[in-house]
Formats: sequence, C-alpha cells, structure tokens
Amino acid sequence: MSLSTRTRFLFFVTLLIGVLMVYGFLSANKRSTQAEPGISRINSSSASLSKGVNTPTTEPATERHLPESARRNPQDFADEDKYRRLWVERGWDEEQLEIYKSYSMETLKALSEDGDVYATMALAEENDHWLFKTDLKRFQALSEQEQQQALLEVDQESLRLRRLAAAQGSTRAISSLFYEKGSLLHLIENEGFGRSADYYRQVYDYNDPAVPLEWELALDAAALAVVQGRRGEVTRAQVSLAALANDYGFEITLVDWPEILNRADTFYSEIARQRSSLGLNPFDNSVVRGYDGNYRGEPNEFYSNLSPDTLPELELR
Repeated sequence: MSLSTRTRFLFFVTLLIGVLMVYGFLSANKRSTQAEPGISRINSSSASLSKGVNTPTTEPATERHLPESARRNPQDFADEDKYRRLWVERGWDEEQLEIYKSYSMETLKALSEDGDVYATMALAEENDHWLFKTDLKRFQALSEQEQQQALLEVDQESLRLRRLAAAQGSTRAISSLFYEKGSLLHLIENEGFGRSADYYRQVYDYNDPAVPLEWELALDAAALAVVQGRRGEVTRAQVSLAALANDYGFEITLVDWPEILNRADTFYSEIARQRSSLGLNPFDNSVVRGYDGNYRGEPNEFYSNLSPDTLPELELR
C-alpha cells in the first residue's frame, strides 16, 4: 500500500470512529431525555402517597372500577379516629395503662387533676396496694381502731378515684366497681367477710342496717352493669348481669329490677353532673366496635330498650 493510500485509509477509519461516537452520544442523550417523564411520574406519585399518610384520600385511578358502595369516603377516616379516641378515653388501652404505672405519685396526681383519666385510674390502683407499700411495723403499732380507720380511708379514696375516672369517661372504672362489689358477694357466699359488715357499710355509705349488706351489694352491682350498657359497653353489661347469677349467686328478679334501674339512674346522673362540673362535654354513649386497630361507632339502644316491667335479654350478641 502506497503512502497516499495508507493516509487515505487512516483518515477514513478516524472519520468512521468519530461518526460512531457522535451517534452513540446522541442515542444515549435521547434515552436519558425519554426517561425523565417516567421519573417525574414516580416522584409525583411518591409525593402524593406521602401526603396521604395522615389524611387518606380516594385515588380515582385505583377505585374507578369499584362500585360506588365499595369506595371509601374520606369522612370514614375521621370517624375511625373519633371512635378510637373514644375507646382510648374509656380506659381500655393497655399500653397506656402500663406507661402510667411508671409515673410518680406526684405526677399522677397532677395529671389526674388536669383531667387525665389514665392517671386517675393509675392512682386508684396505687391506692389499692397502699398497705403493701406502707411501713408495716408502723401500721401494726397502731391500735385496732386506728388501723380500721386507716384502711377505711384508703378504701374510700379508691372508691372516690374510680368514680372520678368514670366521670372523666372511663367505662373500665365502672367495670372495676362492678367486679369489686361482685367479689365481695363471692366472699360472703363462700368465705364470709374479710372485714366486718359495718366496715363495708361505711365504705359504700349504706346507712340502713335493716337492709342486708348482700342485697345492697348485689343491687348496686346490677345497677353498675346497667350503667356499663348505657355508656356504650353493651356486651360487657350483658356479661356482667349474667355473671351476677352464674358467678356471684344473685338471680335478678322482676321484684328487684325497678330498684336496680333506679340505682343505675342515680349513679349515671351523679357521674354526669360531676363530669359537667369538671368542664367536660356530655358523655358520648355510642357503642364502639374495634377490630385489628379499626374502630367504628354504632347507635346505643341498650338503655332505651330497658323497662321496669321486663327483665333484659342476657344472650350475648
């Protein structure tokens, strides 16, 4: 190959390589430019999802093939939040209960005075165990009368705190009061009193010695079960009323039923007035159904369906 031929050949190869490089650059740039809209759509979608974490929205593209009845209304989420708050206020959040157990008495008292129902319930629990946390030698050094007075004041304080919690919104506190009196009925039936009958009359302010203590406790327990239902705990009310006969030996009759309803009205009116005096809104007595972290409310017809002439149905729904 001559020099001129070789030169022309090298020039041609160099030119070909250059053309190929330019073509490759333009092709890559074109692919990059075409990818941008896709990236933009992904980012836009991510932003939309992040905005919907706290306020879920209906995505037309996702739900357009669903029937109207199956599409979720954003208002449903607000209702779920409302009924979850109501469930928490009623005292059934076990995690909250555990957290409050670690608080000091001073903190619990301050929170309770500020309307915190979990603090009030925690105070009642702490008060129940007062004797185990006090100086036993110092307690035993007291006279028998002084010991009885100290114990009486503790039991009355626990009762006051649970009634306060009930006024603040806790239906769990009402359940605690029910089982407290049911347990006493059980003791009377099987083992006798842990303390004297007069002692418990003082705790619960039963002033008529002619009325048997067992009757007072049983009617009060039944009334508390009715209040459970009136406050929205319909299933618990039915379970509690059935437990009076099955576990505590008290069969509700039509003779006792009007007095039970009267006591239920009195207790409910007292905690409703106390709630008003605390500056809180009237009770929301909706039935709250919860499953797997989702909550919904239903109308509460339990109390309106009660009659002094007819015993309630106790079958579980």
